Amino acid sequence: MERFRTEKALQALVHFGNLGGGSLNKMKALKLIWLSDRYHLRQYGRTITGDQYFAMKNGPVASCTFDLLKGSGISFDRGETQNIAKYLTSSQYDYSVHAEPDMDVFSETDIEVLDLIWEKYKHYDHFALSELSHNFPEWIRYKANFEIAEKGRYEIIMDDFFVNVSDKIGLFNDSEEFLNESREIFLEYSA
Repeated sequence: MERFRTEKALQALVHFGNLGGGSLNKMKALKLIWLSDRYHLRQYGRTITGDQYFAMKNGPVASCTFDLLKGSGISFDRGETQNIAKYLTSSQYDYSVHAEPDMDVFSETDIEVLDLIWEKYKHYDHFALSELSHNFPEWIRYKANFEIAEKGRYEIIMDDFFVNVSDKIGLFNDSEEFLNESREIFLEYSA
């Protein structure tokens, strides 16, 4: 299992918030994080944030990043809490950023993927991204559960991130040989 990288998650939120003009809808940001992690995992054998993913009613969610936005769930030490407040504040549905992101926390491939995902999906609102996410196997696996009960969350099996998805953007359709290589790197990295 990968280890959650708080600083990368925070700076990714700040980066997307700045690209969004200084504020962003929380659900949209979480979907952009999910798409970035999914794409980076498939291309490079690791996620950007190291987050744990759950399927929820509105699609896949990066659990610790969600908690970071809510200000709950993770025990942040005093320094981390002050660092989060330095960069962003949350309201019920949106968050605002107060600084430029510290891009030094990212690798070149992290930045490449964050920018690619923003470029491809920036025009989608949070509802459209939620609807889009319902076409991905990591959510479809639990679809019946949400038809029975609207609440709940189900831990996503990360192997589902390696399943191809055909959509009009086309980022998640790679050869099985390539995906098997990425999956092997991920298994070694997360062991």
